[in-house]
Amino acid sequence: MPTKTATKSRKKTAASKPFSLVPEAAQQNMYRAIEALTTAALRRATGSEVAAIAAHAALGEHDPVLLCGPRQPHGDTLREATVAATGALLAHPDATALICGGRIGPREEYAGALRFAAQYKLPLIYLVSNSLATKDRPAPDLRTLRAEFGVPVFSVDANDAIATYRVVTEALHTSRHQRGPSFIEALTLDGETVNRKAALDLLEGYMRRHQTWQE
Repeated sequence: MPTKTATKSRKKTAASKPFSLVPEAAQQNMYRAIEALTTAALRRATGSEVAAIAAHAALGEHDPVLLCGPRQPHGDTLREATVAATGALLAHPDATALICGGRIGPREEYAGALRFAAQYKLPLIYLVSNSLATKDRPAPDLRTLRAEFGVPVFSVDANDAIATYRVVTEALHTSRHQRGPSFIEALTLDGETVNRKAALDLLEGYMRRHQTWQE
């Protein structure tokens, strides 16, 4: 029978590193990738860059990533990217495709794509940037997508990599169980894009609390 001292020692060891739903390696990789965002890249940022880094860290080896928007290889709209993603998934039927669409466009640019993806329960995750609405500038309210198309919508802080990683993990669970696509909006304040310092501070704080921070 274990001694009282041994029991205390086990409890102390188990409590020394708080449990995290985000693997330590993923935390380290996300921090390095966000830190590597250049000033030039940030000037062209749409607001979903940190979320895209976190989403990529959550994906599996064979999950394709497609970028859409102006001057992107998979078209200007989510509709064009959805067609490209469908083709990419033919090579890996068990995979889930991540579509990074930059800033959300007009409804006619994404409604058809979501209707198609939901109808055929395609394993897709859409990631876009959106702004919080203000009285002077309304923003697209994407919460109706659930009722209209049956597509779950997740909202995350555009600078919170940990929150995005967890949400993408949930979206992957949905797609891998053949429940169809998910939609993630990375929210920023009106007129702002991504804030590298804020993103790094949030991630560092999480890593320090979970004792995965490396000095």
